[in-house]
Amino acid sequence: MRRLLARLAASAVLVALVPGGAWALVHWGRLDLLGRIPWARLFTRPDDGSLVLVVLTLLGWLAWLLLVASLVCETIGLLTRGAVRLDLPGAGLFAPLAAVLVASIAGLAATQSQPAPGVRAADQ
Repeated sequence: MRRLLARLAASAVLVALVPGGAWALVHWGRLDLLGRIPWARLFTRPDDGSLVLVVLTLLGWLAWLLLVASLVCETIGLLTRGAVRLDLPGAGLFAPLAAVLVASIAGLAATQSQPAPGVRAADQ
């Protein structure tokens, strides 16, 4: 029961990070400020915070992209049982998290198709 809850929690984290992260960046990110930044006078007047918001939004999208790419690479590695191993440059920060999430969710799918412990195939 504890494993099932851990795997369901991993699924919830995955759903919160991938579509939830993109939703948050689309709704709360400030890429719309790119057109309003006076690029010609960027270093001659104080920043009103718009440049910082744009940079933070771009960093958020980069982190989200690296997380999704790490999840895809881990899923490919799991589906091919390690025959295909993709390592992305710069994604080392997210690789352990992606490995744990994918392995937990794969364990959830595997436990649903296997008999309970102590039950032999002939007893089913």
